[in-house]
Amino acid sequence: MPASKNSPAEGRAGGRRGGSEASGGRAGQRRGGAEASAGRGAAAVGAAYDRAMPRRLAAGTARDLVRAERDIRGRIGDQPLDFAAMAAVSNIYRAANVIRNHMERKVLADEDLSWAAFTVMFVLWIWGDQQTRHLAAEAGVTKGTLTGVLKTLEKRGLARRRAHEADGRLVLVGLEPKGVAVIERLFPAFNMGEAFVSASLTEPEKQQLASLLRKIIRSVESS
Repeated sequence: MPASKNSPAEGRAGGRRGGSEASGGRAGQRRGGAEASAGRGAAAVGAAYDRAMPRRLAAGTARDLVRAERDIRGRIGDQPLDFAAMAAVSNIYRAANVIRNHMERKVLADEDLSWAAFTVMFVLWIWGDQQTRHLAAEAGVTKGTLTGVLKTLEKRGLARRRAHEADGRLVLVGLEPKGVAVIERLFPAFNMGEAFVSASLTEPEKQQLASLLRKIIRSVESS
C-alpha cells in the first residue's frame, strides 16, 4: 500500500515543531554558553580567593614597600598616610603571631598549654601569688580570658584561686606544686624556642630590638 501524502495542516504543524526544536537547540546553546561563562567566572573568583595575599608590608625591600604604597593608595586615595609606621606595626603584628603559633605548636603542645596559659603560669612562677586583676594585666589578657584560663589550670591541678586573707572581696591566684613542676620543666624548652625564632639576629640586634619594642610599649601605655 503506497504511503499517504501529508496534508497541508500536517505540514504546517511539522514546520512549527521543527522551528521549535531549532529554537530549543539555539536556546540550549545559549544556556550552555552562559553556564560555561559562569563556570569560567566562578573559577576566576575561586582563583582570586585562593591566591595568597602578598606580604609587602612585611617584606624587607624598598621595592616591595613601594608596591604596597601604590596598592593602598589605589584603594583609599591620596590620603596623608605614614607608611613607615604602617610597615613597622604590620611587622610587629605578623612577628607576634608567627612566634606565638610556632611556640604553641613546637613547645607548648606537648604540655597541652596555650600561649595565654603558659604566660599566666610564668607570671605566677616568677612573681608569686597575684590578684586576678594584676595577673590579667601582667599576662596581657582580658579578665574574661583569664577566667577561662584559670578554670582550665585549676581543672588540671596546676593553679588555684583563693580569697585574700585580709580582704575577702579580692581573689588571689597561685601555682599548685604540680604547676610549679610543669613550668620548671617546660621553661628551658620555651627558651630554646625563643633562641630559635631570634637566631637570624646578632646579639646586639636582639638587644636593640628589645629596646625598641620596650620604647613602643612605654609610649603606648603612657598615652
